[in-house]
Amino acid sequence: MTVLRVEGWLPVCNGRRIRGMKTSWLFFLCAVSTWAQGIPGAQFFQVKEYLQLTDAQYLDILRSNDELNRRLSESSRRLYTLQQEIVAEGEKEAPDPMEIGSRYVEITRVCRELRAEYEGQVARNAGTLTDAQKTKLRALEELAKQFAVVSEAQGFRLMGDVPAPPQLGAPPLVYRLITTTSSAVGFPGCPSR
Repeated sequence: MTVLRVEGWLPVCNGRRIRGMKTSWLFFLCAVSTWAQGIPGAQFFQVKEYLQLTDAQYLDILRSNDELNRRLSESSRRLYTLQQEIVAEGEKEAPDPMEIGSRYVEITRVCRELRAEYEGQVARNAGTLTDAQKTKLRALEELAKQFAVVSEAQGFRLMGDVPAPPQLGAPPLVYRLITTTSSAVGFPGCPSR
């Protein structure tokens, strides 16, 4: 496991200080390596604290989400390939409509599977919560419904920008801990609902 920290102004990777002209590149590579491995304690700490998740619940959800992310990544690559095949077929002098149509059908199938998997994951994650935690989650859902009103009020210039709370890091889009607004989640290559 890669361990990354900063001592003074010098980055330290696996106990070795990084100096010289290549410092920024090595620090960057170390940081990417650390991010790719995932640091369970640095992700979703606010949700963990707010819902008062036990360590077992927290780690179970993180592992489960990580597995889903791998599957979503594979599906996203397949969607990209299908889109490239559609473009290539469309550029031919005599494109075959059956070839193009079959790829669009496969895109639709993959997107439906992605949504179903994601919604199943949300249900599984929420299923690990206690009744008290589910009540807190419902409060978050109610709050999330007000985001559209806030956005409209800002656009209508009734209120200024609302500062975002500080975060330790930005996790990938589909790597969410718990949400029940799955219809709002988009997947690259899939048409929005």
